Order: sequence, then structure tokens, then C-alpha cells
Amino acid sequence: MTPNPHLRRIDTHFHANIQLRSRSARAKIASALLARMRHLDILCSTEHVYKDPLAAFDFLDSIVRGAGLPIDILPAVENISREGVELIQIAQTRQDLAALLREKPGYALTIEDLAEKGTVPFISILPHPYSPSKTGAVTGLGKDRAKRLFDRVDFIEAGNGAFFDLPRYVQHRPAMAEKIKNTETFPRAELPQSVGSSYGSDAHFPSELGLHCLLPVRPGETNFEALSKRPQMEAASSDETINANKHLRLMANLGISGVEYLQKQVFRVVGAKTVRDPQ
Repeated sequence: MTPNPHLRRIDTHFHANIQLRSRSARAKIASALLARMRHLDILCSTEHVYKDPLAAFDFLDSIVRGAGLPIDILPAVENISREGVELIQIAQTRQDLAALLREKPGYALTIEDLAEKGTVPFISILPHPYSPSKTGAVTGLGKDRAKRLFDRVDFIEAGNGAFFDLPRYVQHRPAMAEKIKNTETFPRAELPQSVGSSYGSDAHFPSELGLHCLLPVRPGETNFEALSKRPQMEAASSDETINANKHLRLMANLGISGVEYLQKQVFRVVGAKTVRDPQ
């Protein structure tokens, strides 16, 4: 008889957001994270490819180890294709993440080639497919091409915390409201049976941690091995959910989006071919 799996709480989409931050600012982020991440067993460090994902992983791993918390930080990246569509790639080790960034650099490959497995093993998650921005597969590629892509990834993000409970004035147009609705909760009828489902906070600030999912892990199995089975995970949320003030949260994220747009353009021109490894 196969033993029942243990359910581990995992946030599959998180940004440390430490690039260009001073030492004192990073210390504040670390302190806030230690207070807000204790509901998790696993946190995927999915920093954008243009915001030094290796440094982001090192930061999260060091604060968890320093505090002695039993949280597994998985090395990952939110990569970006030639078309500008994003794809999360989770590696087994930090060394594998560094190799993956060299093998599949940002903006260098089509989204199909980015999702294709190469010499470095990874688990892929297609985040926010219906995002109003072109970083989402449906918006960036069109529905037909996006649906063909759905079968080529390991997971589709079935819920994105950054789109939860947005102010009504953001959703004044029916088309925009529909995209936000489908990003907050992906249409289950469109999820292929062979593909897993995941939920992530997509937090860029510690206060946005909340949405996560439940990963079945059997005795003796690593978290990466459990994810490799592509389970259709259930959503969960911590008691301390995202910022109570949705308007302030929206303003903060609009500010971050503006900064990230500039970082993205710089990376596209000068940094896409080089992986900077702080170690």
C-alpha cells in the first residue's frame, strides 16, 4: 500500500525584489519576510531574469538558513521569451539554475524553445496566461498559439495573487475585467489533463505573501521530484493575506512595474547574453 503523501505548503511564484536596494533596505526586506513567510514549507525564488535571479536566491536562502527556519528555497527564474512572454523555470540546485540561465538566456529564444527541456533539468510553470500585459501567453501570443503551448509546460498557474481583489476602477472595461478574472482564477476547462496546476502570490513585497498551494510529497521524495509529477495542486492562503488597502497595493505595484520595464529594456540591450554569478 502506497503511503499517503504529506501536503507541503508551497508558493510557486515569488520575487525577492532586492536589486538596486541598499544594504539597509535589504535588511528591512529580510526582517519583514521572516515575519510573513512562516506559513510556508517551500518558497520558489522566481525573480525576473533581468533582476539577477541568482542573487535573489542567495538572499532568500541565507535569511532562511540564518533564522533556522524549516523552509526550502527552490532556485528558479521567471524567464522571458523573444516574444516577451514569461515562463517560470524551477531548477534542482543553484548550480543548475546558473547553467540554465546560460543555456536559455532571456529574450534569446521563442517561448516554445524556452519551454523545451534541454541538458539542464527544470520544471516549467506558465504564469498568468491571461495577464492584461503581453507577458501573459494568451495576450502576448494569441489564443491559438497559447493553447498549443499549454500542453508543452509542466504547470499552468491557476491563480495569481497579484490580481486578487483589484479595485473596480481597474476593471472598467469588460475585456480588461475578463482578463483579470481569468488571471486571478484560470479557466479549469482549459487546463490539459496531463499538466499540473499551481498557485503563487507573485509577491514583490513581503506584505503580499498569502496565496500558495498544497504539494503532495511522499516519504523519501524531494520537493523537486514531487513537482516533477505535475500534480494539480489545491489553492490555500495564509491567515495574513495580502495588503488590506488594495489601492496602496495597486500603486506600489504600478511603481514596481515602471521600474521593471526600464530594467527589462536595459537587460534586453546589454545584459541578456551574460549571467552574472555573485559566487
